[in-house]
Amino acid sequence: MRCGAGACASAVLAAAALLAAGLPACTTGTGKEEVQPRPELSADRELQTRRFEGISEEKLLAASVSVLQDLGFTIKVSNAEIGIATGIKDREAKAPEQRAAVIVLMILLTAASGRPPPTGDMKEEQTVRVLVTTRPVSGSSDAHEVRVTFHRFLRQPLVVEAGSLRDPRLYEGFFELLSKAIFLEAHRL
Repeated sequence: MRCGAGACASAVLAAAALLAAGLPACTTGTGKEEVQPRPELSADRELQTRRFEGISEEKLLAASVSVLQDLGFTIKVSNAEIGIATGIKDREAKAPEQRAAVIVLMILLTAASGRPPPTGDMKEEQTVRVLVTTRPVSGSSDAHEVRVTFHRFLRQPLVVEAGSLRDPRLYEGFFELLSKAIFLEAHRL
């Protein structure tokens, strides 16, 4: 379709006016509450972060990497200059409710295809990724914060699921091992 310059300009202006008229309807508030962090994010950050004093950032990151290796993670990235380390660990996952969902899906597929169901063990493979960051605490010369986050990627025969791990025992265990590693390093034991 061809149009003259005036007709095309009018069409563009009309489309822009419609778009601009619809944008205010997309907003839900005045703006202040939209930039406030959700309460669960603050709780997660508190669970994932600890403050350590009397140790350099490099030694703190090195101790964190040692703890991750002791926990069976393979370190993929470690950079003391920017205070970051990542790791990965593969393992088999077993969750009864997920196993039941896979069984139901397999039965439905078997009924639809007319073929017998697959035999053997049903395995759910899981990859756990970890991210550790360190940073100096503002206003302090020898205090640093460590934040660790664990994420899980679950692969089943018919389902893929991903998400953050929020079990407090996981984070408490990591920080307990890190505190012990720092103590042993400080006392050269």
